[in-house]
Amino acid sequence: MSGEWQSLRNADCPKVAHPLDFNIQNLAIRSTLPAMQRIPYLFAVLVLMLCALPSASAESTKEIYDASRSSVLLIITYDSANLPLALGSGFFSAPNEVATNFHVIDGAAKIVCRVIGEQESRTVIRVISVSKSLDLALLYVAKAGPTLPIREGNPPEIGEKVVAIGNPRGLEGTLSEGIVSGIRPIGDFAMIQITAPISPGSSGGPVFDEKGMVIGVATMTLLESQNLNFAVPAKLLATLRTKGSQWEPLSPANAVKAERGTAGLRLIDPAFADPFGNFAYSIKNENNKPITNVTYLLVFRNGSGEVIHFATFTIKDVLPPGLAIRRNHDVLNAIEAMKGYMLVGQNTYPFTVGQGSLTGLCTVELRPLTFDYVNSSPEDDLLHSLNR
Repeated sequence: MSGEWQSLRNADCPKVAHPLDFNIQNLAIRSTLPAMQRIPYLFAVLVLMLCALPSASAESTKEIYDASRSSVLLIITYDSANLPLALGSGFFSAPNEVATNFHVIDGAAKIVCRVIGEQESRTVIRVISVSKSLDLALLYVAKAGPTLPIREGNPPEIGEKVVAIGNPRGLEGTLSEGIVSGIRPIGDFAMIQITAPISPGSSGGPVFDEKGMVIGVATMTLLESQNLNFAVPAKLLATLRTKGSQWEPLSPANAVKAERGTAGLRLIDPAFADPFGNFAYSIKNENNKPITNVTYLLVFRNGSGEVIHFATFTIKDVLPPGLAIRRNHDVLNAIEAMKGYMLVGQNTYPFTVGQGSLTGLCTVELRPLTFDYVNSSPEDDLLHSLNR
């Protein structure tokens, strides 16, 4: 089908009901006209019928997922102590090249990735290029994968449907749908604001238009103390590829302020009740939406900053925005490895370091890995966006 005919179908035709709704008597009346005069009428009816048919160029969400799932990856980063640092997503932007967010790999000593549905892990050989200010990174992997198509030309418009694929809990690829809710200028560039929710584990994943073309790289961004969902224009990846090891086109004032580490969560009033591993703390949700299935690490370090222990936990309760939940690992669920320690700065009375059961002081770090948003819909997210 030629481009001119496609344009006639989708743009130049009047909007009418489905062709099956036409009154057949209208055609019968025209049949009384001379043959040469009937041709324009019949041609017009044919055009109207084609206009009423759905466009073949748009794909369903399932079709987009099926066509792209073998190109989307779960990314796990580790620190120098070989502890999990962050979870994120990425996708093949070239056969041996994986695109993701800079904040997903920031500070990593080792990066491992895995294609959705596969058990085999792929170690990242090297970092090709990064842009901290645009929150983009390109990684080189030895085993190639199918490349996703990048949309070139016209930028997306407000109201366009988008589909995001990521790994919000480090599991199989998860879909989220939404629309383009805004275009935000940042320096000489424009970020794509979307209503599809982006949790920490989905950062770095592809954002598609309705034709299955990648329009952006998903990132959860902190802006004016609000966690907003953005996509960095995917066409910038081609430029990043040519800029050497690092490209920083934005000033620090205009840079994309991506959120990693706290991910909108805060550790409040951690304390050991005694030197026997009984530990209590609160976790506060500082996002603007309720969350659940919060998976996180508690990393304990001694006075020299060395990691002496870490533990992984999951909160399955729903945490409303602005509220906290108190966790108490009591005698039945004590952090056994931390016996003999209490926190730096807390009141250790009646225990004294070096005497009896208190052998040392430590610090604790909250390292959120991922969580899910609850009760989220494109309509809710759009209202949040419009009310800001």
